[in-house]
Amino acid sequence: MAVCLPSADFAGESVFQMDAFGFHDKMSSWWCGKSVSYDLCSNTSGSCTGNNGMTGAGNARSANAGHNDSLDRVVLRYYDASEQGAVVTFSDSDCR
Repeated sequence: MAVCLPSADFAGESVFQMDAFGFHDKMSSWWCGKSVSYDLCSNTSGSCTGNNGMTGAGNARSANAGHNDSLDRVVLRYYDASEQGAVVTFSDSDCR
């Protein structure tokens, strides 16, 4: 399954409730492109940080979503690394 921003110059955010796609609590891996900021949320509303999910930006992917099979919402926004830098950090020692 793929969820995407409407266009490369989209200025807002796109929110995808995974149950609307029949994908509630089924996501295990992900891949986002260089111009995307993302929130992967284990709840249908509220914060996506800490135990509620993960956030990031830029070209990144993982075979292990960290909150495997418990993600309920994906929030995508346009991201430009020349305007704001980003880093990818991992909580596991095997960088997944």
